Amino acid sequence: MTTDEKLLSLIGLANRARRLAIGRQAVSAGLQHKEADLVLLAGDAPSRLGDQLAAVDKVPLAFLPRSITKDVLGRILGRKPVAIIAVCDRHFADGILSLLPAVGQRRSASHQQR
Repeated sequence: MTTDEKLLSLIGLANRARRLAIGRQAVSAGLQHKEADLVLLAGDAPSRLGDQLAAVDKVPLAFLPRSITKDVLGRILGRKPVAIIAVCDRHFADGILSLLPAVGQRRSASHQQR
């Protein structure tokens, strides 16, 4: 199983467990309610999208590999193309971050202390 397949599997599992906020409005609400543990951007999403939302809270922000596009992310979530999601579970977030060491995620000090 490739890293991309593992990432998509974990994201799909988090979705089935209802531990994802999907789309800009849902992610923004998750950040405001302090529910989000990780914000993920599709590989082809504009970086300014994550910067705008991550500024709201000190939640880690990570870009998925370029091969996991908005279309791919939307397909595994059973939706139209999706550019941004928030993982609302620390364990799912840690599992996903462990698969993204070379992607350049930003990890805040507050998240490391949880």
